[in-house]
Amino acid sequence: MIISPFNSLLGGSMVGLSAAFYHLIFGRVLGISGIYHYITKDFTFRLSYLAGLVASGFLFAVPTSTITSNPVKLATAGLLVGFGTALGSGCTSGHGLCGIARSSKRSIVAVASFMLSAMVTRFFTEPDVFTTIAPTFDWDIPPLQVLLSLLGLFGVAFTSSKWQNKLFWRDVFSFMIGIFFGYGLIKGGMADTSRALNFLSFFNVFAPRPEGTFPIFDPSLAIMMAAGIIPNLIGNYIQRHLEKPVLLDRFEIPTRQDITWELVVGSSVFGIGWGMVGLCPGPAFVSLSHVFKGDFTILEWFAGFATGSYLHKKYVAHCT
Repeated sequence: MIISPFNSLLGGSMVGLSAAFYHLIFGRVLGISGIYHYITKDFTFRLSYLAGLVASGFLFAVPTSTITSNPVKLATAGLLVGFGTALGSGCTSGHGLCGIARSSKRSIVAVASFMLSAMVTRFFTEPDVFTTIAPTFDWDIPPLQVLLSLLGLFGVAFTSSKWQNKLFWRDVFSFMIGIFFGYGLIKGGMADTSRALNFLSFFNVFAPRPEGTFPIFDPSLAIMMAAGIIPNLIGNYIQRHLEKPVLLDRFEIPTRQDITWELVVGSSVFGIGWGMVGLCPGPAFVSLSHVFKGDFTILEWFAGFATGSYLHKKYVAHCT
């Protein structure tokens, strides 16, 4: 197992900056599950962002699919993620990146709930997985051209606030930010389900194991997530000194602080689905690029994801 701290830092910085720029340009929280669940609201804006995620898989060589080939497991995991993120109002991006940076009590509880349930699920589904290869560290510094391009994009977006047809540029920049966010997921390792599952194998560290073997726990995604929160802290500070976002008329930032059963149960259900196969919404959309290469495995997960979202909307949303 190769641990690449600088790749994790770059990937986390990219997803964090993408979320911060999304916040400052559009005045909204970048929550990928929410973008999907409410796709019919501002359809082209939301679709543009999701299309950017898929495009990143083409542009930046998403890792060869490591997704399980078990269709029942995939569909079940997708259903739990779809239903759980709808009930719990978010996933690793909206709660984990943006909410934590805002010190949102709801997001702190949500993250604790889905991280715990994901790690417990991972432990009980594969408690005895170890490796005979000692972890090694890759300290190479990755190229920073894409990061610099993202910084340039914000400058262009700021200039475009004075242009005509803001709705057109809104969709263009939404697409571009989706690409950069997807790049961060790929570079940081979150688009690789095997690496995600190794990260969720935290409790594996404490399990008895044969002599000469090592835990499969990979801390890379913890580094990535920490790096992703920092740009959002800065973005929140900047937002407090702005009257409105760059392209739209007002900020639409969640202010709820109440801890509800829907939040805890929904986040926990999402965590179970994530812990089963290592897929949450962002990496799943990036992995859709495999479909255009002839690998349709990810569609089984999306069938479950769409079903879970539909079931919540039809049977739960109107009751809460």
